[in-house]
Amino acid sequence: TTVILSHAMSRSNIGPVKASDLLQRTLDLYEKGKWGENRPDLVAFNAVISSWGSSSDKGGAERAETLLNRLDSLRTDFEDGRYKYLYADTVSYNAAIKAWCSRVTRGRQHNATPEGENAIRRAQYLFERMEIMCTSGENPNACPDARTYTTLIYAWTRSGMGGEAADAADSLLRKMEDRYARGNAGCRPSIKAYSAVIQAHARSARGPDGAAGALALLERLEELAERGGVKWEGMQPDVVTYSTVVDAIAKSRMDGGASLAMDILDRVEELYDESADEASRPNVRLYTAAIDALANCDREEGNAQLAMDVIARMESFAAKVGGKCEDLVPNSYTYNYVIRCAANTVGDAGARKEAFRVALGAFQLLRKSCVDGGPNSFTYGYFLKACTKLLPFGDLRRDVMVRTGQECFAGGMLTDEVLVWLKRGLSLEVGRELLGDPDRYQSIRTNDLPAEWSRNTGRRARRKD
Repeated sequence: TTVILSHAMSRSNIGPVKASDLLQRTLDLYEKGKWGENRPDLVAFNAVISSWGSSSDKGGAERAETLLNRLDSLRTDFEDGRYKYLYADTVSYNAAIKAWCSRVTRGRQHNATPEGENAIRRAQYLFERMEIMCTSGENPNACPDARTYTTLIYAWTRSGMGGEAADAADSLLRKMEDRYARGNAGCRPSIKAYSAVIQAHARSARGPDGAAGALALLERLEELAERGGVKWEGMQPDVVTYSTVVDAIAKSRMDGGASLAMDILDRVEELYDESADEASRPNVRLYTAAIDALANCDREEGNAQLAMDVIARMESFAAKVGGKCEDLVPNSYTYNYVIRCAANTVGDAGARKEAFRVALGAFQLLRKSCVDGGPNSFTYGYFLKACTKLLPFGDLRRDVMVRTGQECFAGGMLTDEVLVWLKRGLSLEVGRELLGDPDRYQSIRTNDLPAEWSRNTGRRARRKD
């Protein structure tokens, strides 16, 4: 067993092979009756399973599971009961589950790969087998513990399998929480696990359903934090968790999302005021996500001014906190989302005029502050959209859009999105003149115009011969 452990822990490419060979020799000797009471040790099995799981061998996970299956079957393979003492335990199963989870991979755009999907399903199968053996009493030595749950939870959340992954991770987390609540101290869930599942819901691309899942889990976490005591100490969500939920709400465009986002912002500010806990201190990401929710959800009159008020609120909070507050300085995203919020305003002429005033104010503040280098391609795109949507056709709209377009070209920030709004907002004659009277004006793309106009976007496609 000592030599098997040495090979298994060596991290060499042949370590798992040598450890497996020695384990087989141990079994052969025992089965021939040459060792008497010197029985094969469970520690040796677990070491070899773990060794295959952590190896670079592409078939390592399969080999780990095969050995686990053999370990489970030895008790019934011999009528004389020579292996009746040998039960796979939690460590055995955790090693095999970890082996599969380490094979969970994602492809481009973070989508699941066939190999990754197979790996997570094999790991889930082994977990479910543990549950059955534990609850039925067949093998109480193989009950899931905190490592089992968290290994699977993190694998699901990085699998790229969207809503299915978020739901699976959520289910595991709730089972873990339930076992801990019923007295299994070894299954205490961590705040990190909750945050990972909340992020999985937020990334699930299920729109309102994903945001609702993230929000429900956040509220569950807050409920546990309120219980407090030794059992649930340290379960208070931090600002990263809150920001993730608000981000999910903003991207989901769910009904009532703007109000929900602002309510969460209120709660986080109040939480910090009460606790002075730096982990819960609001930051620019949280404020910016709230503005994004105002821009995307419930596009009501007055949202633009509320978005601008969030910037003032952030600056006021920074002044109250004092000291160095780099994470409370509005960035280009903050100003861009205010402009986009204004551009999305619906209402009468008075509402649109007020919204344009907000968009112009945010645009000028970004230009003046030069934060993140000043306006970027998104800034120009959102502001030109605001001009088109909010200003009536006439001299004012023409003059503002022409000057903005010229500034955009000079800064090398031209993109196809900017072109779309220039062509929508300007007359054909003015638009052609601004772009240098090009041919195919209606179908023109960034690549058809001078390269220096888009030199700083990093998005210019390579010209084709």
